[in-house]
Amino acid sequence: GISGDIPAMGRAYWYSGSDWNDGYSEVWPGTVFYAYVEDPLAWQRTGWYQFIIAGWEQAAQKYEAWEATGLHTRLFSHAEVLRGVTRFKQCSHDQLEREARMVAWWEPDDLRGPVDVGQRAWAWKRARPDRRDAVFPTRVKGFKPHGTLEMAGPMLFHLHSRSRHDESFKRVVDVGAGTGRMASWLTTWGLEAIALDVVKPQTPEFEVTEFDGRTLPLEDKSVDCVIFSFVLHHCRHFEVQRALLMEAARVSRQWIAIIEDTPQEAIHWKNTKGHDRLGTFNSWSDWMGLFKKLRLDHVVHSGDVWAGSKSRPSPYFCKRAYFILEVQADALSRGPTLRGASGGALPARGYAAEAPRQCRGCVEAADDPEGVAILRDIKADWMDTEANVPWTYEQLKLPQTIAQGLKSQGFHTPSPIQREAVPLALEGHDLVGVAATGSGKTLAYLLPMLLRLLSTPSHHGPFGLVLLPTRELAMQVAACGNALLGKDEDSGFGVDDLEQRISVVSIWGGGSRPEQQKHLRYGSHRDAPGSGSWIVCAAPGRLLDLICAEEEEGREPLASVRVLVLDEGDRMLEEGLGDQLDGIALRTAHMRQTLFFSATWREEKVGEQARRFCRHTPVVIQIGENGTMQEGSVSACPRNIRQIVEVFDDDESEEKREERKLARLLELLSALEQGTSEETGDAKCVAFGKALVFCTTKKLADTVVAQLADRGCEALSLHGGKAQQERNYNLERFTSSEEQAPNVLVATDVLGRGIDLPNVTHVFVFDMPGCIDDYIHRIGRTARGMDGQGQAICFFEYADCLPNLAEDLVTHLEVTEQPVPPELKRIAEEVAEGGRGRRVKKEELELPTYGLATADELGVWHASGYRSWMFDS
Repeated sequence: GISGDIPAMGRAYWYSGSDWNDGYSEVWPGTVFYAYVEDPLAWQRTGWYQFIIAGWEQAAQKYEAWEATGLHTRLFSHAEVLRGVTRFKQCSHDQLEREARMVAWWEPDDLRGPVDVGQRAWAWKRARPDRRDAVFPTRVKGFKPHGTLEMAGPMLFHLHSRSRHDESFKRVVDVGAGTGRMASWLTTWGLEAIALDVVKPQTPEFEVTEFDGRTLPLEDKSVDCVIFSFVLHHCRHFEVQRALLMEAARVSRQWIAIIEDTPQEAIHWKNTKGHDRLGTFNSWSDWMGLFKKLRLDHVVHSGDVWAGSKSRPSPYFCKRAYFILEVQADALSRGPTLRGASGGALPARGYAAEAPRQCRGCVEAADDPEGVAILRDIKADWMDTEANVPWTYEQLKLPQTIAQGLKSQGFHTPSPIQREAVPLALEGHDLVGVAATGSGKTLAYLLPMLLRLLSTPSHHGPFGLVLLPTRELAMQVAACGNALLGKDEDSGFGVDDLEQRISVVSIWGGGSRPEQQKHLRYGSHRDAPGSGSWIVCAAPGRLLDLICAEEEEGREPLASVRVLVLDEGDRMLEEGLGDQLDGIALRTAHMRQTLFFSATWREEKVGEQARRFCRHTPVVIQIGENGTMQEGSVSACPRNIRQIVEVFDDDESEEKREERKLARLLELLSALEQGTSEETGDAKCVAFGKALVFCTTKKLADTVVAQLADRGCEALSLHGGKAQQERNYNLERFTSSEEQAPNVLVATDVLGRGIDLPNVTHVFVFDMPGCIDDYIHRIGRTARGMDGQGQAICFFEYADCLPNLAEDLVTHLEVTEQPVPPELKRIAEEVAEGGRGRRVKKEELELPTYGLATADELGVWHASGYRSWMFDS
């Protein structure tokens, strides 16, 4: 990057005094010089720049030097620096200062005392952090290159330039600040920095304020610039990105500065998954389109930044860009209207400090008399029973249509979770319901929701919203709701009877977007739009897509929702869908009823998050394995599932082990189809109907299906990599009662929760999931209902990354009174005694030798010399 025609100019400075040593032929750490750069970065122009020597790059045999602002590093040869000293005699210092594109904001007197490097400059390696801090000014101390600050250099360059030319440009906020390093860096320029993040850092370098991830805790027009440095792509949905940008427009007086991955080519999109596989990445044109929609399309500066090394073995190579947007005075009034975007309702999660039991997303009763009337206690209207007395469906004052729907689906006696949850839901309580798989949790929330809707005859529009983690589960719940009403989701409805004006629709990714848009607007009332009420069963991602499209046209599709249900809510929260759930809950009626249901519940993981969605502290119903109430965290698995665990722990290659597992699977399937017991423990106790095989990855599922076919066993596969039409077709074939229908379905966790598959008598866990809760949900696809019987066979293999899984499985088998294999117990004991599973400390890992900085140099930005996303810290 250094011109061969124009030699670098420089000056060597000694720490011990202020005299220049023009004839000195050595270069040491701290040497300050000017260099003429001819092929600059996107944010630089060709010209003179000031640098300071930071260290020696052993591989390149050149000096590592930092540009004056400390935002970028370059390499210079020994001769280039020395030629600059000779050239310096021919040019005055004032002339250099005038020609320099960017002068240093530190002075020579700021540099610290002499540094004892111990050997000649060309022999010493990259300086250690302590030596770096000894070389650089106090204001630069602690800065480490090769991290986010270096990549954000172009953006920060413009902020620095703006602050130098505009004295009013002083107050900036860094959103997603991490440890607060960038905010600390900005203060060295005399700016007033604020650091915000969704979590408090363990080792803060600046005071970081925690916020809810959606609403910036700042007054309108209170800062001069809002910075998003590689933050927005971590949002799980573009709606969250949009909400944050609108919040930035609200609080900023002048600028919004963004630096982001902007993948264009296939390799860029692939590498973004190595960075954040669940993130939301946008190309350059996508970002510009989003800015235009938000009326933030006045781009002051933009350009490309460092894309990472394509040659080195790193997944970090990706096209990147920065955008600096000027906020217009009327930005909020010209942008799309968002509930809570400016001074309205706050996010659905998070308690107000002054009201610990009251959710900030809900209003007082006096402010919503209609909501008070809808959410009143209606138990006496529908139940003819005294408190604490077991009730039956015959004691409910049900409309004939719903009563017949219950009988047609085989519901004759309420299950324990239904017996406890239905009365409390009718009373208007917020609930957390936890019960075993196949125990009837779907009806426990659908029935009271329908009865509450029938008690509100004047309501029009969506009344209830059920959020579910998978497409198949959304379709199943909608089908169950329509079966209670004696209807079909795709049929039209009249308006004669009250229950005939109610419909249940499903919204999920992969379906017809225009058709689902109509479902969101009108339910299934195509003949008389706007005349009825409906319940929406949806996967969060697609629902948010449709909501955003509706809001751009000035509609609020969920404003009338009074009952919010999160089925398998613990999974959605644990998987990081809290932001999406926030965005949806924020758009429902402020006074609403919130219900959570799942078969597993870890209070320490999701309890607090769940309570923040509720109006008041929810009533927690936890039904144990024996159908009785219990306290604490629950992982409910019915005892009528016979569980068999086979351990694969031989010292062999992974390929050999997979072959043995596949051979064993085929052997067991053949034995079950022939009706022989084999070695399955007691396979004759459950007559074979259909088998569901669970794999962790899509590739493995397809491989198992192919190899089973090669051995004469017909099987189908179902996973997220298949088109929705094929998923529906395979599921329909598997559940068909036809004699020629395949009896084996190989699936990933898209069928792991909530799905009710008839006639599944055996579940094979081909490879163990990462936690015991997922195992419980997988085997819960059999033995459905109160009297269901089933068998689960698990192939367990020990993994160093999950050392405690064996102990968790042993505990689960003992609690459910299932046999524990001696091999499994031995593995658990070895882990407990330290014989297995010793966690390798990061400092013990052998670091790569291809020129990455050391772990100390990279600090908290990257762990153990690897990029941070490659190592779970």
